Amino acid sequence: MKPGKQDYVIPRRPLILMAVSMLFTVPPLFGNLVWWVPSAFLGSLLVRFLMERRGARLRSQILKIALMAAGVGGIALSYHALIGPEPGLSICLVLIAVKVLEAHTARDFHILALLGWFFCLATVLISQSLASAVFSGIAFTIVLSAVLLFYRRSVARRAFLSPLCDAAVLILQALPLVLVLFFLFPRGTGGLRLILNRSFSGRTGMSDSLSPGSISSLIFSNEVAFRVEFPKGGMPAPSGLYWRGAVFARCGGLNWSPEKTDAIWWNPEPLSGKPVHQRIVLEPHGNRWIFALDRPVEAPHGSRLTHGNVLLANQPLFSTFQYEVTSLPNNGSGALPPLERKLCLQIPKTVSPAIRALAQSFTRDSVDPRAAVAKGLQFFQKGKFRYSLAPGEYGEDGLDDFLFRRRAGFCEHYAAAFATLMRAAGIPSRVVVGYQGGEFNRLGKYLVVRQSYAHAWCEVWLPGSGWERVDPTSVIVPERVNMGFDTYLEMREAAGAGLDIGGLSRLGLALRRPGLLHDLQLAWETLGYEWDTQVAGFDEEAQRTFFFQIGFLNSGPAVLLGWLILVGAAVIGAQSLASWWKVRPVQDPLVLLYERFCRRAAVLGAKREPWEGPLQFAERAARLIPAQEERIRRIAGLYTGLRYSATPDGGGATGLLREIRLFCRSGKL
Repeated sequence: MKPGKQDYVIPRRPLILMAVSMLFTVPPLFGNLVWWVPSAFLGSLLVRFLMERRGARLRSQILKIALMAAGVGGIALSYHALIGPEPGLSICLVLIAVKVLEAHTARDFHILALLGWFFCLATVLISQSLASAVFSGIAFTIVLSAVLLFYRRSVARRAFLSPLCDAAVLILQALPLVLVLFFLFPRGTGGLRLILNRSFSGRTGMSDSLSPGSISSLIFSNEVAFRVEFPKGGMPAPSGLYWRGAVFARCGGLNWSPEKTDAIWWNPEPLSGKPVHQRIVLEPHGNRWIFALDRPVEAPHGSRLTHGNVLLANQPLFSTFQYEVTSLPNNGSGALPPLERKLCLQIPKTVSPAIRALAQSFTRDSVDPRAAVAKGLQFFQKGKFRYSLAPGEYGEDGLDDFLFRRRAGFCEHYAAAFATLMRAAGIPSRVVVGYQGGEFNRLGKYLVVRQSYAHAWCEVWLPGSGWERVDPTSVIVPERVNMGFDTYLEMREAAGAGLDIGGLSRLGLALRRPGLLHDLQLAWETLGYEWDTQVAGFDEEAQRTFFFQIGFLNSGPAVLLGWLILVGAAVIGAQSLASWWKVRPVQDPLVLLYERFCRRAAVLGAKREPWEGPLQFAERAARLIPAQEERIRRIAGLYTGLRYSATPDGGGATGLLREIRLFCRSGKL
């Protein structure tokens, strides 16, 4: 090895810390990028660790180019493009993986540190959840520790712990300025987020249509859809927790979709009953659906109330959305517009004669629509239908297959089939999709609605009462609606009746049962809820409310920037002063006493030269000031004894102070 080359090689320990930091940037990328990209990155970290034990690294330029070409080619095949947030982030990850394998010099280490901090920022932009914040914070701290360790070149046993502690201290010192920026930096109405298309795919029970399997595919998802508080009390019973999301009026048998016609004819439906006020924190899902109890009567800020008392956000939701909404549970009397009646009676021509005959049998004995609805529910209740979480696929004649042969399905099967039968019987109907139920978090005092609570039900229009909710699932499995889906699963499993669930995740069920795991999950969700509402949800409106509460009535951008500059300068100045005070030079008290003696001697005619020692100066000063000769010699003896003796006299300092005071009694300096 050439002289000086070792100075440019990355020591092993900083490189290990850098690799560990990158491990914490990878988890948030799973689910947001195609699976093999973060997996390949993890593989590169493992390979580098094995190579480091042997002192090897990737040297071949041809192999580097081949790896990068393979990675970029795989990304192009996976995304069918190389331009966009997801392909771009994936390419960055592939290039970093190659850089990790070839890193060797100090310059490479600096690049890795910058890339590590870049991915900390990317993680925050991808998701503002508490988990992402924790991962990013840990990764940022470890990268900073690796940089500190790199410059120290320590080989001690505690080489990892010391830079970690110092990095934590540096972050704590920066925390006051971070808080100033958090509260005073002008906010916008929308969050700053890197929008990835895969971030929300398959994570919500809501879509633009209803088809068999669209809801049951998410029934074991433990992800949170939204959280609800009832600030004025009045939380409904489990059987009344119907969270309205979308209304589908175009009938296709088991497949339903929204009506595409212009809804100029639509008027808000009359409602009544005791209002229920809700404060909801909705997780991002990439669509515009927002939810409220049946039925919302007003649109929160940033949304609008549309046909069927459905709430839609003005923009797709790519960040946490907080809103307050009021619902009225009861219908009011009103007339059904002719155009809406026509739309809500249409059925596809493919509906078989057998289905039409079944629907007509509901009105054979009575033309009362309520009696027809009751007979329709009775058909499902006594027809040996089975509530199945994995009923299998239904083909082109799926409705006939479901009603007359297999008779097994999930909530979307029953809602779609019942609504079609009602239309065939001459009763206007539609399908509503949303969520049903909720889990009360006793720690945070709020209701958690998970993706697994996705549900579909029907609404039929009855003269004198308007649109009324009819849930055919409730006659098949009443406990599913009355006690909640989790309780239903527990009852079925405890009874040994079997769940008919296909590939159910047992871990998902374990997290729902009461116990330590469930309590830990509730505690983590409570922390996440506070993070979403108090930190991630601190937008322009929340900032304005905060300043109003502390007495600042004017909180415009210019005012905030002014306060930001003033308070930020004060914080930086205070920290700088504290740092200077900590490292300021502190002079020995003995030296200060001796300098006082020297200044008085100079006034009396004996000025001390810079090169003179205490004893030499005492000899000369005694000759120049004969009246103080003895005291000058005693002062010199006491000072040298205290200053230079291996075992100084504890009482000598008091004597020195007394002698110097007597020497200076002729005048105060």
